[in-house]
Amino acid sequence: MKKILLFTVAAATVMALAGCSQNSDLADTEGTTQTPVSFDTYLAKTRAGAIGSETTETLKTNGFGVLACYTEGDYNQTNDAPNFMYNTKVTGSTAADGSTTWSYDQKRYWPTSGKISFFAYAPYVNIQGTETSGIISLSNNYTSNPNITYNLGGDITNCVDLLKGVKKGTDADNNINLTSESGVVGFTFKHALAKFNINAVASSAVDANTKITIDNITITNTNLYQSGTLSLVDGTWLYGGSGNISLSIDKTGINKDFAEPGDPTAIQNVNGVTTVAESILADNKSCYLIPLTSYSTPKMTITVTYWVRTFYKDIPAEANISQKYTVTKDITFAGNFEANKQYSLNLTIGNAPKAITFDANISDWGTGTTNPSGLDLSVN
Repeated sequence: MKKILLFTVAAATVMALAGCSQNSDLADTEGTTQTPVSFDTYLAKTRAGAIGSETTETLKTNGFGVLACYTEGDYNQTNDAPNFMYNTKVTGSTAADGSTTWSYDQKRYWPTSGKISFFAYAPYVNIQGTETSGIISLSNNYTSNPNITYNLGGDITNCVDLLKGVKKGTDADNNINLTSESGVVGFTFKHALAKFNINAVASSAVDANTKITIDNITITNTNLYQSGTLSLVDGTWLYGGSGNISLSIDKTGINKDFAEPGDPTAIQNVNGVTTVAESILADNKSCYLIPLTSYSTPKMTITVTYWVRTFYKDIPAEANISQKYTVTKDITFAGNFEANKQYSLNLTIGNAPKAITFDANISDWGTGTTNPSGLDLSVN
């Protein structure tokens, strides 16, 4: 079985907050001499998102949340809390000319003194306290630095794609200690989770009369965590509970190109696994995982059940091959799963039926026996 293929996911959408200097304090009442903190944006090009993934368009609708801290001096992660903005929802609308305006309620204004530090996450959630999966809680206002408690839920192929905002043009810097003179405040939203793809590929070319189909796949015995708390300040995770998430996908959740149909007579309606790697999961879904960066490298046990069938029209039906295989492998990955990166595991499926082959040649002419005494035809 092949190991892992790693590549970096392109950064997601880029956001920006814009503000101008004015005479104001922390009050949110409007005045003719006050300029509100407003939102502007530069939208980076993004690829179409798979199910569960945030894209530029879904971000406009779902919105993102802003938490901001006002301090008289420099921001201190240990002591300062979001007292200027707390889970303020910002949504986008696009005009006919393609420009996007970002807006929010309860306007805030740049103070005449002091500094503001901005943090952001997406998609926005109006926390009710009853959530059990996805973004289930935010840090309490005025009591701690901005953080998010997150739970993958029961189906790791259908998770909330959590995004964390960083300073535009950087990998991990924050928009901290800003004043009205700072101008545009830009956010680049990056994926806070790791994305994990599972592909299937045949170990060798498959005969035209042969179909390999997948019945189910399970992942167990992992050291990956179901929940954790993400710091919006430094991007670190504090893990919750024990690490042992699992995945169980039956034929209804398998890629329709090679999902086991159940009825052998319908086998010709599927393409089957080929030598071209394709996602095992239906609708090109992926798994989402909480990054594992502080402990041992990721490990898991994968079990795959699949069928190999051959069908010929000119032989009795009982002579056709229909074989079920179940293979279990323990895998330990070479490196950790990091946020904003995508990983792929190729499951190479073998045990295809062995074809009956023939070999033949024509032997050379042999040498016959010669009469040793000869034959005398002379006349006396």
